[in-house]
Amino acid sequence: MSLSHRVLTAVCGLFAAASLLTGCLTIEPLRDESARLRPGDGEYLRVDQIMILVDVTGSTGEHHIFPDEKELVKAFTKIMPDMNYEMGINTFAGIDAADWTRVPLRQGNPIILNATANHLEFLGGLTPLEMAVRFTGAEFNGTTGLAALVVFSDGRKQPHEPILQACRDVAQNHNGPLCIFTINVGYGEEGRVLLENMSQQTGCGRAWQANEVNTPEGMEEMVRTIFFGRYPDQQSSIMEPSVTLSGDVLFDLDKSTLRPEGKAAVDVLVNRMKNRPGEKVVVEGHTCDRGREAYNMDLSQRRANAVQTYMIEQGIDTARIGTQAFGESQLEVSNTDEASRKLNRRAEFKFSGAN
Repeated sequence: MSLSHRVLTAVCGLFAAASLLTGCLTIEPLRDESARLRPGDGEYLRVDQIMILVDVTGSTGEHHIFPDEKELVKAFTKIMPDMNYEMGINTFAGIDAADWTRVPLRQGNPIILNATANHLEFLGGLTPLEMAVRFTGAEFNGTTGLAALVVFSDGRKQPHEPILQACRDVAQNHNGPLCIFTINVGYGEEGRVLLENMSQQTGCGRAWQANEVNTPEGMEEMVRTIFFGRYPDQQSSIMEPSVTLSGDVLFDLDKSTLRPEGKAAVDVLVNRMKNRPGEKVVVEGHTCDRGREAYNMDLSQRRANAVQTYMIEQGIDTARIGTQAFGESQLEVSNTDEASRKLNRRAEFKFSGAN
């Protein structure tokens, strides 16, 4: 760290102390007793990768908010779940990118990110947020599953459209959903609008104001929103040895290519298996009795194979996934009408092994 950077950090600290005396700050210190979060009842870990991006540019020093921003990042990394996903953290500033703090995306321990957050430094300069989004978003290139980009910034001094385009481009280069979450640590309307717009670019993000997450309860709510999903009603039996999913949810009629809704349903089971490395599953394909028996047997096998292939693509080892085709031989109910036929067009997931 250069002398000028150390001086800027010290000055920022002095300003923060002065602000505390005058009552200007709105961020309160978070309690130390926060523990790392785990999924609650009906929740599962939904993220496969997460990158944290922290603004350490001049505007965070001008307005004496960097110390508060740092406390929020520390609190966030302190209660991040210690589970099976990849993680990393970058800072950005108006200086050479080689001097930015960078922990690349990798399977790791959130303790490392928390240690990094504890040593974040104010660097200054103008705000290259477009460049920072592209630089950090490149970490997701070639990855699969659900990715999360979490941005702490005041959003100031920015042309908006290039940044929003960068958000869209980063999402397009990732093989799966990429959700952008923003935390506005500043006080300006322009920054609030930009950060909210960033969170809306990929259809699955959210924006928070600093004062919404500066309590243990607010921080926990944010972390749960980012990291955990809730099982749909049709998967309420997800913790049982057997899970049944509707074939109409998984596939179009007479097709064996997984629909987007089908992938989302299977993702729940993928996350379950990632958190239970000793568990195995057999995917059973079933059909109604419309059509020839031999054709239905082949269709049910192709559908089971499609689910198996998708689960492998999401990171589950081949040896942990078996398939079995039943065609129309094991009807759930009699095929008296279309409603009953839909119940028979299904896939069953039979789990076994250690949890």
